[in-house]
Amino acid sequence: MIARYPFHRSLVLWGALLVMAFTGWAWVDSRGMESDVRWGRMAAGSMRNGIAVMWNSRGRAAGMEAGRFKASDPLPGGVAPPPFFVRGRSAPAPAEKPRTFKEVITEAMWDQPPETWYLFIPYWMVIVATAVVAVGLIAWRAGRWRRWQRMQVEGITREAVE
Repeated sequence: MIARYPFHRSLVLWGALLVMAFTGWAWVDSRGMESDVRWGRMAAGSMRNGIAVMWNSRGRAAGMEAGRFKASDPLPGGVAPPPFFVRGRSAPAPAEKPRTFKEVITEAMWDQPPETWYLFIPYWMVIVATAVVAVGLIAWRAGRWRRWQRMQVEGITREAVE
């Protein structure tokens, strides 16, 4: 009889659950607080239901700075915003009031040089990517486990296969 793969002993499973739990906590935290780290021209932060990375071509003071503060008024866009990438001067300043987080960032970037960019990756996308990779790795490992179990039942050694 071929034994079933012991999922509860899989480091991939527990690692993925840990990453998804931490990402879920960061997602909930980012709805009310904004955290960021700035180092030279680079900035990264947790805000508005996602991870934001920015390259500012105008630069900042040398050294590393970190900040955490209460988020300003909630922006529309829902709990699961789409990912986006915005460059400086990529669009003219909007005439009407921004409705989504992407429109707010686009409006803020319209007077920046083209070398400045802003990347936003929502937390839901990180959780889905982690789940897909974990399921793929566990399925691959379970297939190898079943082949190994079948070889043991049939009496085939690894040396005979290689």
